[in-house]
Amino acid sequence: MPTKRIAVARDVDITKTPMMRASYDAAYETLYHIANNFFPLTSFVEGSVVHWYEAVAVDKYGKSNPEYFALDNKGKRSCDLPIPTRLGVLPYCVANQGVQDLMAGAIGELIRKGEKTITIGTLDSYALCRCNCEDCDRLFGMGAENWDQIRARGKSGKLWQGFFNITERFREEHPDVRFVALNYQDTPISAKIIKTFPENVIPRIQFGSQKDFDKLGGVEFPAGVCGFEETFTGFGRAGPYLPERTPEHMAEFVRTLERNNVKWSKRDGRMGYVRGMQAPAYYVYGRMMDDPSADWRTIQDEFCEAAFENVARQMKGFFSLLHEHIALYSDFLGVFSPAWGKYSFSRARDSKWHVMSMYTPEYFAKAEVLLKSAERSARDRDVKARLHLIRIEFNYIRGLSRIFYMENAYTMSPSMVYLGPLVDAIDAWHRELAVLAENNGEGSRCQFKPLSDWPEMRPFSGHYYSHAALRNGGYRQLWRETCLNWDTRAIRDGILEPERELKVPEVALPPDIDSEAWGDVPEQVLRKRGGMPFVNMRTTMRVLRDKNALYVLVKGSSPSKHPEDIWKKKSDGSIFSDEYVEIGISPPNSGGKVYRIAANPAAGCRFDSLIEPGRANRKTEDKGWNGTWEYAARTTLKKARWNLAGRAWTVWFRIPFSSFGSKAPTVGERWGFNVGRDRRVPYMIWQDGRSAADPKALGKLVF
Repeated sequence: MPTKRIAVARDVDITKTPMMRASYDAAYETLYHIANNFFPLTSFVEGSVVHWYEAVAVDKYGKSNPEYFALDNKGKRSCDLPIPTRLGVLPYCVANQGVQDLMAGAIGELIRKGEKTITIGTLDSYALCRCNCEDCDRLFGMGAENWDQIRARGKSGKLWQGFFNITERFREEHPDVRFVALNYQDTPISAKIIKTFPENVIPRIQFGSQKDFDKLGGVEFPAGVCGFEETFTGFGRAGPYLPERTPEHMAEFVRTLERNNVKWSKRDGRMGYVRGMQAPAYYVYGRMMDDPSADWRTIQDEFCEAAFENVARQMKGFFSLLHEHIALYSDFLGVFSPAWGKYSFSRARDSKWHVMSMYTPEYFAKAEVLLKSAERSARDRDVKARLHLIRIEFNYIRGLSRIFYMENAYTMSPSMVYLGPLVDAIDAWHRELAVLAENNGEGSRCQFKPLSDWPEMRPFSGHYYSHAALRNGGYRQLWRETCLNWDTRAIRDGILEPERELKVPEVALPPDIDSEAWGDVPEQVLRKRGGMPFVNMRTTMRVLRDKNALYVLVKGSSPSKHPEDIWKKKSDGSIFSDEYVEIGISPPNSGGKVYRIAANPAAGCRFDSLIEPGRANRKTEDKGWNGTWEYAARTTLKKARWNLAGRAWTVWFRIPFSSFGSKAPTVGERWGFNVGRDRRVPYMIWQDGRSAADPKALGKLVF
């Protein structure tokens, strides 16, 4: 990355250009850099990339040359494992001569086309340190029998030698060709490992501050280094849609680039997710490239005066307050900051904690006054548009923080006094967010709409609604099981009541798995055992009966793994090692006994037993009982096999009343009943308790 501007857009008046137009472009890898600094894309200098998964394609070599792929500690090659093969993470045998020949062949082809700088796929110990063949054992000086040994291989730095074996082939014949390789986190560079790099290798250094360069002391880089910077990343622990860096932090980062003579760099992750509230940090970052010795405060003031005109005073105060509150996260807890990987990864300081620590009620009270004042007084159309974007982001963060603070109150004192307002706040946050999305956020691929007063701008970087709604856990983030994803409708419908009852409708014709009769039956939502129901791992059940049998339909979204990986036929009793559904039934004449029926969602994977309560909370299980029940299962795959979000499965049970030695239940008769789904984890259950077949955890079916 140059430390001086290459070209300046002299004809652009930033006072009349919507704020962050240049940052908007940069976020999508155009030629523009922040603050109208026109830097070339790094691909112009780093050349083409030789990917392992392309040069050593599993589809091409998996059967003919399995030795190209990592050998695990059970004697299986990675090409035979049921994992994605196109994501660049398939483990290879980096020490194999054939693998090195294929990589060298792909490199040679690029050289013949005139390439002078070639990037070799990531130096990732996860994918390249896992092979247990003799060649790899010799290269690393140790096996890879477990994760500790795999990590030790990576930290040894010996993976570099596998790369040097490839690049050395071209050093004499093509002395002007340079190779770029990213050392990714757990494959370090230090004087203890490498004293001098080959003259044709440019390592891409992953860094976030000067301390990362200090680790390189004593190492010589004849061809120089390039950067893989950890600045605006989108995977900070506080989430991708909150400001993560202050202008002061970015000013020091640019000075670090200059001190260490970094010639070009790229970010680890896209920037531009928070184009309103993080705008001053983006602007300072770009303008400091003009002159790293400049005063960042002056640059920030320049930005506020140009972008907000007559309300610059209020917005200077607004941003100063914001940066004061996020400084600890930016400098200490953020990505590659001193606490990254230590305090920021601990469960006690999860994603929710980071939001609450930065965005306190006191902060919002003060910031709201400043933002409202600016909104009232703004005159220019573009200024109003910029404030509109900031208001969207501000309300999003305020709603998020408010929910978490209210959840804390409910956690400390669990009662409807706190639960009701919390559920209302969750629904209000989702409604406000959904209004900004296409189709009101309904559907899995609804993007955020362009702003009416700024058509070039989409809030939240134009992502899908489900992303900004934090429906799942992001990289290094924990959102999936926060209260944001509670099924508030199920909570309002009484799922948390201590005693559950369900009236069973009767039908004339036996309903199969596709019967239209199921559509007339209200669904019952399952909750996380000991917790809440969740919309992003939703499981429901419906119950019907005819004269002879009970029918149960269970639908589960987002299974824990791909069905072909785990849902295979197993012997009686072993189905519980994988995801399963189970039913507990206790007829009035059973003497407290519970009939347990369970199945994997695959043909032939079934189990049944009879559980009898005993003294001192103990119970016995008779696995010799075999009922006459039937079941069927169906799996729906809507997306790629490594994406769980589009998957669902349905399990149908037909359980004759005669299985329990009972006649058909009479009107008003009540049977003990429960349904559970073990998702590996969590365990989802209808009537809360230890398990669906626990005699003390049964709800009631009312006939």
